[in-house]
Amino acid sequence: MVDVMAHWEDAECDLHEVFGIDVEDHVLLRERTWRWLELRLRDLIQRGPRLGLAVRAAG
Repeated sequence: MVDVMAHWEDAECDLHEVFGIDVEDHVLLRERTWRWLELRLRDLIQRGPRLGLAVRAAG
């Protein structure tokens, strides 16, 4: 299991850069499910410019 929270800064930057998601937009995040966020985080772990590298390096 990957600890995304250990690399949250990377995840936050990738979410914005790749998907245009501002994690500070609380209205957006309240309207979305955890599954919606999880799918995007999984994608970033696979190919994200920052999160993927950080997770593989910690691996």
